[in-house]
Amino acid sequence: MKIVKGILWSASLVLVSMLLLGCSKESKKIEVELNPTTETVRFEEETPPNLMDQVLSTIVSEMRVFDVNVHHESLQALIQEAVLDKSEDEIKAVISEKVSEHMDAYFYDRIGEVLELYNPNYAQSDVETIFNKTSRTALYELIELYEWTFYKNNR
Repeated sequence: MKIVKGILWSASLVLVSMLLLGCSKESKKIEVELNPTTETVRFEEETPPNLMDQVLSTIVSEMRVFDVNVHHESLQALIQEAVLDKSEDEIKAVISEKVSEHMDAYFYDRIGEVLELYNPNYAQSDVETIFNKTSRTALYELIELYEWTFYKNNR
């Protein structure tokens, strides 16, 4: 019995001393951050042709009444960064490039949003198909003209 009490007493002293030493000011705190990787699995299913036609129709309708002002500030920020010390022709080329990049990204996202309304498991190839069926040239030219005129008038 004395041996068991002695062992318990020794163990409790070791525990108390470990706690005290571990909490002293001189001890270093080691923080370990674990970033578990999470994988999202998305099942894709092709959108039926009749729904693809509806999505295309919606996107084309939106293009007809497109509001340039919604994208103006972000486009101007992109343009202002890229046109320092450039000639007029270079500036026009930069504006064209920035408009195409920004608006292509916007329409990819927008097509995905509309597709999701019709088919939550739409395939990425559906976005590509609809994007390739839209004619954006005239719209982009209007946006480029708007941005160029704004830039020229507000240098």
